[in-house]
Order: sequence, then C-alpha cells, then structure tokens
Amino acid sequence: MDVRMPGLTGPQATQRLRQAAPTCRVLMLTVSERDDDLFAAVKAGARGYLLKSVSAEELVAAIRRVRAAEAVIAPAMAVKLLDEFSAVASRGGAAAEALTGRETAVLRAVARGLSNKEIAAELVLSEHTVKTHLRHILDKLHLRSRAHAAAYAVEAGLVEGDAQTE
Repeated sequence: MDVRMPGLTGPQATQRLRQAAPTCRVLMLTVSERDDDLFAAVKAGARGYLLKSVSAEELVAAIRRVRAAEAVIAPAMAVKLLDEFSAVASRGGAAAEALTGRETAVLRAVARGLSNKEIAAELVLSEHTVKTHLRHILDKLHLRSRAHAAAYAVEAGLVEGDAQTE
C-alpha cells in the first residue's frame, strides 16, 4: 500500500484494515522518505515500509518476510525510526514535565490503582473531567492505556513506593 493515495491515506487505510482484520499485515511501498509518513505508517500498524526504488527481488523477499510476521523497513528509514525512538525515550522526563498539576495528580492516583470515580472524589472533579485528564496524559506521554500510564508513573518516580499501598 502507498502512504499517499487519493481519498484515504495509506496509514488511515492500514488502521481501518487492522481494525477489521487484526491479523492482516500491511507493507507500505512508497516514494515518500518523509519522517512523518514513516511514523504514521508504523503507528497505524504497518509491518513494513519500503521505498519504490527497491528491486523486484527485494520486494518479493519483503512480502514473504511480512507474511511471516517479520518487520521490514528500508535501511535509510530504519535510521529515522531509531532516531525518533531514541528522542522520544530521552524526552520521557520532559514529557512528564509537560503535564499540568491536575494531570500529574490524576496520573499519581491512577498509579495508586484508584478508579475514575475514586479519583474524581479525591480530587473533587467530575468523572468526565478525570477521563479528559487521562486522555491528555496518554496523548502527552505517548502511552496507550491506563496500565501503561500507571507503569510510567512508577518508573518516572511520580509515586513513592508506599503510596501504592495507601
């Protein structure tokens, strides 16, 4: 699939395919060497990203590898992916600093195992506001779930060891 198509983009189509058929494996074949296209494709669930300059033999081999549940990334693009991953990892602390005071309080409460209702009562917020804060936390920290947020809070030292047993 190409990254840039009329109508849906490749990443949008990939995301829809993966939602409809989670075992479906997508290989992007594109001329785009743009970082944001690569990241969008990988984020959408693409198992491979090759440039259209690959030989027919390389393409066939890549299709076979993706079919075998392997990931295939053009070497020039792999470097970009690794650089971005490294940058995101090093920004971890900075990302936590980008949280508002309320978001940090919600994150700490999540790490302590409190439900949205319990967090709302403790912080004198509505459950809807707690959910909104949690969504912002996940977006800012590039996390996928409440469990990931709790693990992040512990790893980042936002929760003292005995706070989890309160």
